[in-house]
Amino acid sequence: GIHGWIHERNSILPEESEMYFRDVHDHLYRVSEEANSYRDLLTAALDSYLSSVSNDMNQVMKVLTSVATVLLVLTLFTGFFGMNFQALPFDNIDVFLGGMALMIASAVLVTFYFKRRGWL
Repeated sequence: GIHGWIHERNSILPEESEMYFRDVHDHLYRVSEEANSYRDLLTAALDSYLSSVSNDMNQVMKVLTSVATVLLVLTLFTGFFGMNFQALPFDNIDVFLGGMALMIASAVLVTFYFKRRGWL
C-alpha cells in the first residue's frame, strides 16, 4: 500500500517526490483521525438524544400506568355491581349511592396516594 511506498525505497517513485508523498500521507492520516473523532462525537450526541427521548417516554408511561390503575379500581367495583344478581344492587337507591360513594372514594384515595408518592 501507500505505507510501503513511503517508508521504503521503491523504483516506481522518484526520490524527489518521496517527501511530497509523506506529506500527503500525513494529511490523509489527520483527516482520517478527525473523521473518526467526529463520528465518535456524533455517536455520543445521538446516544444522549435517545436517552432524553427514552426518559420523556418513561415519564408518560408512568402517568398512563397511574391513570390506568386508578381506573382499575373503578372497573373492579363496576364489574362487581354489574353482575347478575337475584336482586339487583341498584334496585335500592341506598345500595346504589353506597356503591358510587365507594367507587369515588377509592379513586380519590388512589389518586391522592399516587400524587403523594410523586407518581402523578
